Amino acid sequence: MKEHERRVFIEQVRISYGQTLTAVVGGTLGALLFVWMFWSVSDHAVLIGWLICSQTVVFARSILYLKFKRRENDSAIERWGRLFYLFTFSQGSVWGAAWLIFLPVEDPIYDLVLAVWAIGMSGAAVTAYVVHLPSLMSFFIPVLVPGIVQLMIIGGTLHVALALAICVYVVVVLRALLPVHRSVVDAIGLNFVLEDEIAERKRVEAQLREISLQDGLTGLANRRHFDNVLEVELQRAQRSSRPLSLVLIDIDDFKPFNDTCGHLKGDECLRRISRLIRETVKRTGDLVARYGGDELALILPDTDAEDALRIADGVREAVAAMAIPHAASAIEGCQLVTISAGIATMVPGRYSVPSDLIQVADDALYGAKRKGRNQTEA
Repeated sequence: MKEHERRVFIEQVRISYGQTLTAVVGGTLGALLFVWMFWSVSDHAVLIGWLICSQTVVFARSILYLKFKRRENDSAIERWGRLFYLFTFSQGSVWGAAWLIFLPVEDPIYDLVLAVWAIGMSGAAVTAYVVHLPSLMSFFIPVLVPGIVQLMIIGGTLHVALALAICVYVVVVLRALLPVHRSVVDAIGLNFVLEDEIAERKRVEAQLREISLQDGLTGLANRRHFDNVLEVELQRAQRSSRPLSLVLIDIDDFKPFNDTCGHLKGDECLRRISRLIRETVKRTGDLVARYGGDELALILPDTDAEDALRIADGVREAVAAMAIPHAASAIEGCQLVTISAGIATMVPGRYSVPSDLIQVADDALYGAKRKGRNQTEA
C-alpha cells in the first residue's frame, strides 16, 4: 500500500471507529424496542436470549473502540480494520438473525415492522460508514440478506413483494452510495495533499528565514540577525537589570593574508575561525555573528565583564592554537593567524541603545590593535 493510500485508509478506519458510540446507543435502544414490540407474539426465552446476544456484541464493540482509542500508533491499522469489520458484521448478523428467529408470525404487520426496522438500521449504517465500503458492507449485508431469503421462503404475495422491495432498496442505495463514497474518499485524499503542501511551504519558508539570517560564507548569523538579537537582548537586560556583554573580534592583518595567500585561502581561513568560535561559544542564548568583512561578534547575555574576558581570551587562544600560517603578519615574532578582541559590558539603563554597546566594544577592539594585536581589551 502506497503511503498516500495508507494515510487515506487510516483516516477511513478512524472515522469508522468514530461511529461506535452511535452504533452502541442505537443498537441498545433498538434492541430493547424490538423486544418490546415482539414480546406478545414471540417466545420470551428466545427474545431474552437474542437480547443478550445483541448486548454482548454491543459491549464487545465498546471495548474494541476504547482499545483503538488507546493505541500508540497506526503500525497495525490493517488489523484494527479487520477487527472492526468482524465486530460490525457480528452486530449486523444479530439483527439479520431476527428475521430467521421471529418470522413468520400470525399477524403479517410484524413482517412489515421488521422489514422497516431492518431498512432503517441499514440506512443508518449507510450514513455512518459511507467513508469506507468494507465497514458499510460488514453491517449492511448481514442485516438485509437473511430477511430477503426468509421472506422468499415464507412465500405469498405480501412476503415476496416485501422481499423484492428490499432488493430494490438495496440496488438504489448502493447505486446512490458509490459516487458519494468516491467523493468522500477523494476529499480525504485532497485534504492530505493540502496538508503536505502547507507543511512543505512552512519548511521552505523556515529555510528562507534561516537563509535570510545567515551569512553565506561562514554560516554564522549575519549582520541583520546580529542587529535584531542585540536589540532584543538589550531590552531584556534593561528589564532584568542584568549585564550584557558584546565582543567584537577582528582577524589581525587579514588584508595582507588575502594579498599573499589569495582570497580563496582567506575565505577558508575565515570559515575555519568562524567554525572554531561557534564550537567554543556554545551557551544557550549566546550568538556568534559575522559583523562585517573579517570582523566577527559575540553577543553574551547575562555575562559580566570577567566572564566575557574569559570567553574572549579562550577564543583568542583557540585561534592561535590552530596555527594557521600567516607570513605577512605584522606581529613581531609571530607568523600565525591571530585575532584581537574588544569587549564591552554594561547593565543597560532606560535610555541605552545598541549603538552604545557597539561603540564601546569597537573602541576596545582598536585599543587592542594599538597595543600590538593578538590580545583582548575590555
